[in-house]
Amino acid sequence: ARLDATLRQIIPMVASADLSLRALAGGGSPSTPAGGMSISSPVKTSEGRLAPSLMQLPKGAALLINQGSLGEGRVGEHGHRTLVALSGLTKNHTVPYRFDGMMDYQFEGDYRVIVISQGSSKNSQGANTRGEKLLGCTMQFKLSSPEYEAHSDH
Repeated sequence: ARLDATLRQIIPMVASADLSLRALAGGGSPSTPAGGMSISSPVKTSEGRLAPSLMQLPKGAALLINQGSLGEGRVGEHGHRTLVALSGLTKNHTVPYRFDGMMDYQFEGDYRVIVISQGSSKNSQGANTRGEKLLGCTMQFKLSSPEYEAHSDH
């Protein structure tokens, strides 16, 4: 929450979403001012318009994704498509737009994607391990706070 608030002070527009099973199923509740938007890639509706999506951001904006809220469970077809779209966005800066005929067309996503997650860098034997990343990234660093350090067991 503090990172979200800080980013909103330095970046023109920030959209944020929790990458939970519910959000991947299409029923997520993003924590963005534009309330009902889905994290899925943009899709043409039966009325011929694009349904609002958190992946439709203007140039210079930032999409803050909380990967730490993803728990165990099954990801359906919609969730899989969303993860593939987010992966393409983080790796290639492209967003798939789905139009008639279920065809995906790639468009440039000219905004920052910030993925946060939580986890340990040590396995059960105390050895350092390379953490599994659901979404690709170009830079990785550890954030911590005194409250976290006081209540965690590393």
